[in-house]
Amino acid sequence: MEMEAFRSCPICLEVPAAEIYQCFAGHYICNVCITKVSGDLCPQCRAPFGSPKIRNRVLEQLLDGQEFGCKFSEQGCTHLSKRGELANHSDSCFYRPLQVPICRLLGYDKCDFKVGALLGSQIGSHFMQKHKTVLQRVPVLELRVNQDKLMSMLNNKRKRGEHYNFQPSLITLEGTKPVFLIQMKVDRSAGFLSFVVIKIWECESHPVKNFNVKLTVNKEIVSASNSNSAQGTSSSAISAPNLFPISWKLKVYSLKEAQYVLQVLPINIPIPMLGPGCFVDLMIYPDK
Repeated sequence: MEMEAFRSCPICLEVPAAEIYQCFAGHYICNVCITKVSGDLCPQCRAPFGSPKIRNRVLEQLLDGQEFGCKFSEQGCTHLSKRGELANHSDSCFYRPLQVPICRLLGYDKCDFKVGALLGSQIGSHFMQKHKTVLQRVPVLELRVNQDKLMSMLNNKRKRGEHYNFQPSLITLEGTKPVFLIQMKVDRSAGFLSFVVIKIWECESHPVKNFNVKLTVNKEIVSASNSNSAQGTSSSAISAPNLFPISWKLKVYSLKEAQYVLQVLPINIPIPMLGPGCFVDLMIYPDK
């Protein structure tokens, strides 16, 4: 049998981080799994481990002289370390698959749904069934908060109070593309309407891309134009976009950053700026 077969515990398949034990028949087991066996019997052959338990010190010394790759190497990690240090690295590994309680972070306190190694369709199904939020499949990553919705959001103080989050929006391009979550919040005491955009899922087979978001506050203004006619002077009102919109550019945050940015939404628009006729456009685009 090759040495590779002895580099992991045959029960949990993890690299033994500390002591290694063996039964009377010579089958070895790690210090974690031996505490879980039934009746102090070997799970492979049912031979006893004995009392006191027998250490396999030869195997411990052999493994102490080797380096081991991270268990998330298939996700891209190239870290190597001694077996006793491997667990600490794995706990904080950048490539560790995420399990983020996104719904609790959004304020759904009774929902334990976690986003991680899921399909984008599963995320869409959950938000639709549990939170009545539709995953919008769009040809262009743009979202508009029109003036009617904006005024309804800002003027609903009696019902919602001083601080409240709006129902999140989920958008993705048509096909298997990243899923973006857009969260808006009103904080009347601070005087801001706040936004954040988070990329909560991306297909592993596609190259990882960073994205930015451009948020623009615009306003439709009514201008009077006088035109002379044979019957006299008349005025007509036309709707035209503001010539000087106000824009913000910010990164789209990753799922790892969600727990931080959802507490302090990074795009803050002063509420007095958002008068009648205003609307807000968001455009998400790849970072070149």
